[in-house]
Amino acid sequence: MEEQLPTPVLELIALNLYLGSITMLFGIAIVALIIFRNGKFNWTKFLLITVLLIISGNLMSLWIWNNWTLGIDIMFGPIHLPTLFSIVIVGFILIKLFRLKILKSKTSA
Repeated sequence: MEEQLPTPVLELIALNLYLGSITMLFGIAIVALIIFRNGKFNWTKFLLITVLLIISGNLMSLWIWNNWTLGIDIMFGPIHLPTLFSIVIVGFILIKLFRLKILKSKTSA
């Protein structure tokens, strides 16, 4: 019986991108909706936030996946849970960093 070799990092990154693709598209759609709600949609800001979300979200997702100790599976249907957790954390950081408002306060006239 042959000994199993460790999986290369590039294959783990590709697998993480594949498993988290639906979750990542969901996160990008939420970011687009938040930018549209602020009334100032700018393609450069949207692309910058999207690229930062994808890169930092995938790195954090790999870290969460490496330290996964819960008794449940990492996939919940089509949703990759480490990617979901990382998108929520990184998304809120990016929203605060770019000063986007999630909820608009109603002012009385």
